[in-house]
This record gives sequence, C-alpha cells and structure tokens, in this order.
Amino acid sequence: MSRQPKIIHVAPESELAHLLEEAASAPVILEKDGEFFRLDREETKAEDVWARCDPEQVGAALERSIGALAHVDREELLKDLREQREQDSYGRPA
Repeated sequence: MSRQPKIIHVAPESELAHLLEEAASAPVILEKDGEFFRLDREETKAEDVWARCDPEQVGAALERSIGALAHVDREELLKDLREQREQDSYGRPA
C-alpha cells in the first residue's frame, strides 16, 4: 500500500513551529511510548538538491566507481531490479 505524506499547516507562534525551527538546522527525533519518529526538513525545490554539489567531487567519485560492477551478473541484476519494481514502495505503488 502506498503512503502519501499528509500536509499539516502549523501556526507560526505554536510550540510545534518552534520545534520545526530546530528541525530546519538538524533532524529531531521524537519519542512516544518507545517509538521513535524522525522530524527533518524537506527540500522541496529541485535547485536545493544541487546547491551544495561540487562538480569536481562528482567527477572524482565517478572515476573511482569505474569497474565497481565488473563482476556482477548483468542478467541477474536486471531480473532483481524488475522484481523490485513490481513491489509497492513509499510514494510509488506497483
């Protein structure tokens, strides 16, 4: 079953708003009855994803990854990927 996030609007001067200000700079872990919930800031703009991207570091990482899959059975990998895509996942039903 796919679970879509529920959006809840928060009053600016509420206690929850102050907690969200903390979560904007670092994740906050909430605990209730022994269960833990992670509260983290969601990046919503595509440009935010690339804001701290260093093209030289990306290029170097790609160079280091050359050959990483050299000994992987290609057909087996593709079969596994097809099977995984048939499964439900958060935000994307099969």
